[in-house]
Amino acid sequence: MSENNDIKQDLVREKILSFILSVKEKKQTALQVFVALILLILGTLYYNDSNSLKQREVKTLMGQAQNLYIDSQFDNAVDDFNKILNEYPKTESVQLAKLYLAMDYINNDLKDDAFLLLEELSVTLKDDILRSSVLNMLGNNCIDNNDYECALNYYKSALSIHNYNSFNDDYTINVAKTYKYMKQYESAINVLDELLKKDDLRFNFKNDAEQLKAEINVLVLNKTN
Repeated sequence: MSENNDIKQDLVREKILSFILSVKEKKQTALQVFVALILLILGTLYYNDSNSLKQREVKTLMGQAQNLYIDSQFDNAVDDFNKILNEYPKTESVQLAKLYLAMDYINNDLKDDAFLLLEELSVTLKDDILRSSVLNMLGNNCIDNNDYECALNYYKSALSIHNYNSFNDDYTINVAKTYKYMKQYESAINVLDELLKKDDLRFNFKNDAEQLKAEINVLVLNKTN
């Protein structure tokens, strides 16, 4: 039974991570696909909930909120997500509701609200991969605000949590970009060189790393001339 629950949890995590990666591109279709997939596995999201009345109520409310979000009734969906936070604060649904709210804030350019919620989730989320992804998003927010020291700290924190390659490679490139913005070109190149040594580095990350390294080399050359 434990093995089945682990499999279910992995499936849930993959779907949420797909959503997080799609937010930075702000593609509404990707958002709707994600929510639809979440609905298909709704029963697995709360695999360790008991059958208490309150927990059944919050499951129903979460399903309703997700349906509203799919139907683009965003205001009503947000009302339901907030209701989950206020009336069912001790259920597992709270973390998922907060994640939805944070993504909705980002899509509506409410960056300060999103930042506060993501900061909380970066501490409270139990899933390491989801938590590292939230830290990476916080780093992206710092980049938008030209706060590179802040961004570097978040990206490094994301890297320190786990060793899940496809996400860590993305975080590593973000570290190198931040060093570039800070004009710490040697540090950026060292990070990229280590990344490019990986035999299992995916093609898209390899291209991004090589392109970034070429850009930095040009900056170094211009600096010395």
